[in-house]
Amino acid sequence: QFFPDFCHHHSMKRLLPVLVGFALLLLLGGCQTTSTQYNDRGWFDPMKRSLNNKSYGYQIVKDVTGSAPTKLIERFEVRPGDCSANIGGWDDCATDRERSELSQENKDIFIGNTEWYGWYLFVPKEHKDIWPTAVYMGQFHQVHAKPAWMFYNRFDGYYLDYHVGKDFQFAKLLDIKDFLGQWNKIEVNAKWSDGNDGYFRVYVNGKLNVNFGGKTASASKLYFKYGIYRSFVSRYKIVSHGKVPPTQIIYFTKVKRGSSRDSIQ
Repeated sequence: QFFPDFCHHHSMKRLLPVLVGFALLLLLGGCQTTSTQYNDRGWFDPMKRSLNNKSYGYQIVKDVTGSAPTKLIERFEVRPGDCSANIGGWDDCATDRERSELSQENKDIFIGNTEWYGWYLFVPKEHKDIWPTAVYMGQFHQVHAKPAWMFYNRFDGYYLDYHVGKDFQFAKLLDIKDFLGQWNKIEVNAKWSDGNDGYFRVYVNGKLNVNFGGKTASASKLYFKYGIYRSFVSRYKIVSHGKVPPTQIIYFTKVKRGSSRDSIQ
């Protein structure tokens, strides 16, 4: 986070040493806490790592899938025991959770906003299911409240979970045969509202999958998080007779926020 501010406050004649220093930081892995240098995120603010500081937990890498829409992609990895805590705040280790996520730095998705969001997600074919532990791969979290919408993987596919009201609980977005081993494009068009005039629409690979109307948030501000978030790890340990959940690796690219569908392409 130091280098962007440093660059803004220096003249052009000092730009070369700044760029050289920045390149050295990249080589040393010092800039793996944010991915804003490699991809246009539109309205999304710079992202910061959330509750994981392992060097392998988040990396920007060349496309290892051979089919990504970008040359560089974001790699997330969670290994058994990858839990951490915020100073004076949330503690994953004490609440049966493991994760490696990026979180929107400025929490500026407000009630009343109408916006578009999009991302590409790749989950390898060798991905190991750990249900009944849910593995969240994207969430619209609320400030001082529980998450509003969560995208998660279970044994039979990729799902959307609704946490605000009782009239809509979950929807299946992708079957497991379509979810694993290929890039899938997710687009969201949302009007954030704590009343009945809100909506939350999800497009999967270009086709409308979810068209929800009603209350879409319960707090005044929201923010986006994505990566791997394993909730209630002990559930897997129970059904697997004490085994810890295996390492999981997934990839994202083209995570973007904008005012229109065209703006996130």
